[in-house]
Amino acid sequence: MLTAEHSERRTEILSAGAAMNAIRRGVSAVFVHKPGRGFTRSLFVWAQLSFFFGALCVLACTSNDSDQNRQCLIRSKNSVVTVEEFQLAYETAVGSYPADILYQPEVLKKIKLQVLNQLIEEMILSERGKELGIEITGTALNEAVADIRREYSDEEFEDMLLTLSMPFSTWKQAVKKRLLIQTVIEKDLVENVVIRPEEITARCRQIETERAMVKTGQTSEESEKIRENIFRQLRREKAEAGYADWLKSLRTRFEVEIEGKIWETLANS
Repeated sequence: MLTAEHSERRTEILSAGAAMNAIRRGVSAVFVHKPGRGFTRSLFVWAQLSFFFGALCVLACTSNDSDQNRQCLIRSKNSVVTVEEFQLAYETAVGSYPADILYQPEVLKKIKLQVLNQLIEEMILSERGKELGIEITGTALNEAVADIRREYSDEEFEDMLLTLSMPFSTWKQAVKKRLLIQTVIEKDLVENVVIRPEEITARCRQIETERAMVKTGQTSEESEKIRENIFRQLRREKAEAGYADWLKSLRTRFEVEIEGKIWETLANS
């Protein structure tokens, strides 16, 4: 049986809002944390989302055009998304919306477009990872999986996967994909963010808690920790603000093709 806490986690995992904005709304955790206990809950949620939004992508399309579900919808240099995979992601997203709004054609079309954009975004980030030579080792993956598993009892974990109709092997591959995307963002965006000393000083002055500590005589070690925390916060904020432009620049470098006729049929069906 799932506890109340884990029921809330399941709701979060299945929420359309979280699914559609997984990178942008959860980007703070990506920017400032390395894989570890403090990051595991976010990582677990992302793993589920990655399953729905691209973890099933294959390296080549079938040549059997009579099977519409196996037709390519999106294609990049190293991967493709088929109609079947898109429909799985779309059906998952739809299932987490209130039923009373799903009769509106414009709502369904908007969901489809959001799913399409999410799949494209993941493909681009994966391509950038390949270009940077980023690989997730078996050791790093196993450590991340172990960290996540520690936060759940065996029963809770199995119930979660059962609810999502996800075999463990597929979930583990989704975790690997999540680690890859996190590393790409960290190395290609976050590590290039420049924080000037005066920015840290200005932010220090805005923090009332630090002023109180100064008055009571904080130690140099405490002061340094405050400045480190402020540095991480500023870096996260700048990285979040620059994410859209960074992704836009990647879009111009990595070609992603959409089968126009197939997409038009899906969007209007």
